[in-house]
Amino acid sequence: MAANSVTPRFVVAKYAPDLERMEPRNIGVFLWARGELCAQFLEPNVAASFVSELDVYERWVRHWTNLIAKDAVAPQRGRPVPKSDPNCLDALLSTQKGNYILTDAGELMQPIRKKQLTDATSFLFKELIAISPTKDAVQHGFSQKCLDVLKESGIAQQEGFRTKFPVECQIFGSQEKVHFSYGQGNGTPNILLQRVQLGSEQSIESAALKLHSIVFGAVLPKKACRVLIRKSDMTTPTASQGYKLLNRLCGIVDVESQESREDLADLLQLTA
Repeated sequence: MAANSVTPRFVVAKYAPDLERMEPRNIGVFLWARGELCAQFLEPNVAASFVSELDVYERWVRHWTNLIAKDAVAPQRGRPVPKSDPNCLDALLSTQKGNYILTDAGELMQPIRKKQLTDATSFLFKELIAISPTKDAVQHGFSQKCLDVLKESGIAQQEGFRTKFPVECQIFGSQEKVHFSYGQGNGTPNILLQRVQLGSEQSIESAALKLHSIVFGAVLPKKACRVLIRKSDMTTPTASQGYKLLNRLCGIVDVESQESREDLADLLQLTA
């Protein structure tokens, strides 16, 4: 694999339930940048929906996690390759076996700093690996509740309102298109709203990355952005910490509260 020493590269881990049919599902992502490797995988309870032997899945995740935690990556055969060498990804690729497949997925357009590695990995995971939470019945109910409140506030009746609202912004030095749960505007957004499941660290991190890029990239002021949450989800330290983080980026609306419709109606007036 030819690679510039500062060009971030990533590898996607896949699971193929049937090697003859060869219909693999993405289960994780590895990102290499500036001599460091980071990875993120589907949680076992999520992967269980399509992985037949969950204990084997967990062993592979542990194996790959331990492999990249060392100073050098040991290939299937041959000498370990230092993580400072981008060719360590070739060593990583050689460790695939059977139903567990690794594919060279390419490179990021711009260099990233070491301190951005975890955030960049989380972004790739969300875009390439994560299973949409809307497949879960509870999350679907949350989505419907958000839409109900948006309709009652008048935002959903506005021209240019849509779900999965696309926005171009800078992420890690590269121009990317991200999608907000809801938005209003013709061409450019007037309002952006992101639905966040406070019980999910992934949902919190994804929303924080999007909002930070939009607000600090001067795409839209924070007064025109809102996070939609359910206060009943605040049952864990992750949820509490996520709430505090998101509250620093823009306003938060609890769709279960009596005031949610008024809060969003005020937002509509503010951005009119």
